[in-house]
Amino acid sequence: MKISIETIIRDMRNYIPDLNEGKIREAYELARSSHEGQFRKSGEEYIIHPLHVASILIPMQMDEATIICALLHDVVEDVEHVSITMIEDRFGPEVSYIVDGLTKLTKISTNIKSKTLQVENLMKMFLTTSKDIRVALIKLADRLHNMRTLKYMARERQIAISRETLEIYAPVAHRLGAFQIKWELEDLAFKYLEPEKYNDLVEQIAKKRNEREGDLESIIARIRENLIALKISGEVTGRTKHFYSIYNKMVKKNQTLDEIYDLTAVRIIVNTIQDCYSALGAIHMIYTPIPNRFKDYIAMPKPNMYQSIHTTVLGPNAEPFEVQIRTFEMHRIAEYGIAAHWKYKEGGKFSYKEFQKESSFIEQLRELQSETGGSASEFIDSVKTDLFTDRIYVFTPKGDIIELKNGSTPLDFAFRVHSDVGLRFAGAKVNNHIVPITYKLQTGDRLEILTNKTAKPSLDWLKIVETKHAQHKIRNWFKNQNREIKVDRGRESFEKEFKREELDKIHLDSKYLEKLYRTYGMHSMDDLYAAVTDGAFNIRHVLNRLKDIVNRELGSEKTDSLMVKPWAGYGKGSHGIRVKGFDNVDIHISKCCNPLPDDEVSGYINRGKGISIHRTDCPNYQYLKKKEPYRIVDVLWEPKEIKNLTATLEIKAQDRKGITPDMIGRFHELNADVAEINSRVSGGMVTMKVKLGIKSSKHLEEIFYALNKDPEIIAVNRKITKGKVIRNESRNTESGA
Repeated sequence: MKISIETIIRDMRNYIPDLNEGKIREAYELARSSHEGQFRKSGEEYIIHPLHVASILIPMQMDEATIICALLHDVVEDVEHVSITMIEDRFGPEVSYIVDGLTKLTKISTNIKSKTLQVENLMKMFLTTSKDIRVALIKLADRLHNMRTLKYMARERQIAISRETLEIYAPVAHRLGAFQIKWELEDLAFKYLEPEKYNDLVEQIAKKRNEREGDLESIIARIRENLIALKISGEVTGRTKHFYSIYNKMVKKNQTLDEIYDLTAVRIIVNTIQDCYSALGAIHMIYTPIPNRFKDYIAMPKPNMYQSIHTTVLGPNAEPFEVQIRTFEMHRIAEYGIAAHWKYKEGGKFSYKEFQKESSFIEQLRELQSETGGSASEFIDSVKTDLFTDRIYVFTPKGDIIELKNGSTPLDFAFRVHSDVGLRFAGAKVNNHIVPITYKLQTGDRLEILTNKTAKPSLDWLKIVETKHAQHKIRNWFKNQNREIKVDRGRESFEKEFKREELDKIHLDSKYLEKLYRTYGMHSMDDLYAAVTDGAFNIRHVLNRLKDIVNRELGSEKTDSLMVKPWAGYGKGSHGIRVKGFDNVDIHISKCCNPLPDDEVSGYINRGKGISIHRTDCPNYQYLKKKEPYRIVDVLWEPKEIKNLTATLEIKAQDRKGITPDMIGRFHELNADVAEINSRVSGGMVTMKVKLGIKSSKHLEEIFYALNKDPEIIAVNRKITKGKVIRNESRNTESGA
């Protein structure tokens, strides 16, 4: 059926009687006009995509804000003239927050690799999800429609997108209980990642379905007759399990399709929980149950709120098949997960936040965010490890269910219960029996953790625990053990230097100290004291920064009252560099980028090794600035020419005999000393890496001008780090790193 805004509105009216139709149409018109002239790889107008995303969400009975966001989810990212501020002005902060969470980060630097950017975008999505779970649901719908139209993409992109779908999006759908989306995502990803295996499996299952179709119909008919006899009303249907789940089972158990006995499942949907158990009794009276193949998820629901009874029985010809029994409400939850729990509040609004408070998935996302300290790659790695792997379900002594990664130990359980329980761990009882610390927990285990006030973690625990959560807690404990000592030592150094400088007490005003530690990216003075002890930066530099803050705040008219002269600004340095807040400090010109006068530069404070000067577009500098911003200082070039300068050039030219010695001669003509030259030949071209001694930045410009006039030379680039071209100064444009 063709999707249009009219079908969207019609379907929404079925579950939102007082629908604000005007707002839905307004969002659609903004999306339509913004995406006008844009087309998908399929050749369809782009507006088709947000309409399909919205339509995927409607069976979940999502609220107005969610559907509006689904229609607008690509607008800010793809259209320059539409901003988050504009979205907020027209649709409110709720919609703008979700749309912002769905908008990918842009590649602001050529030094940021696409893989890194991808991880940063995933982290942004998860962190926004931790505050509003609708972000994840819209993203799942977005990914599902993209997977449905993946055939129009290049093979390389098909593989990359499908792999990400299996690793990230299908597990998210599973954790949110959105099984319909999960199954379709998995099957589609499987289809593109393993096309031959997928097609072969589809063909084999089709044959088996034809062979068993008569048996399945007779089974369903017999079950219906027995339910009617017991006066139980409901639905009885048969289905074949999804392709990817069958394939996974074959791989994990090293079995052929003939050895997988539960390809077919019968689903019974009834009105009440009592009817569920009555139906179970009827099934076991008709067919022989297989031992250890019974699971009661009604009495013990999964953390994603899935409820159902599963039993495997022997059917005709002793062929096993699975029976799932649930109520209609349970079935809706099994299909749509979280969304099925959203109830109407007074006024017709959804109370999704009530669920959000209770979701273990959301709670764990927040924990991992705090534990990983803002590192995107570490956060995503922890999410994959702790939240997306096979799960086990164990019990506390009070009967509460704890969900853990498969392979977890009693230590993992202890840290999941509470950090203090883990840190004071002294032993564990599983099902009333003492077990070793390395015991691998099983679903259904009941644990009692034994603690001791004097117990302390061991570094060996890091080799035992399975979850990232437990590892973070253990590492943080060891990291913080010596913190008090470090803080005291740093404070003593600070106070000693403070007295030596004979500074006024005004410098110790809390407002100045707060500005001081915040300039270093710290959360408190204790953090700053500890960092000083660790050698992160020099105490003299800290005090100079404090002086600068106080003088700036008080103004020049009050500086006479201070017992220290105002800091002059940029002190004397070397290599033609002046450093803000430092005088006569050791200066090192970084070899990774070899900055020259007139280059935009900045300084990095090394541990006990002075200050290194980098070009601001240097990848090493960008990394250091992000990792340790408190070590970055402002620097200036002296307004004079500097001697003993070097620059590294990469020259590409047509290969011929004698070109390298001829090029050395050219450099001598240009008054440039050749310190080093390396050449490699490939495909009729020679690439020369030349390290030159030059007189000035103007001299370098003259060299570039002369080389670019040479018809043999194809391109000239100034090199920074190995394998990275940051600045292109040739007449022929090449991609930068």
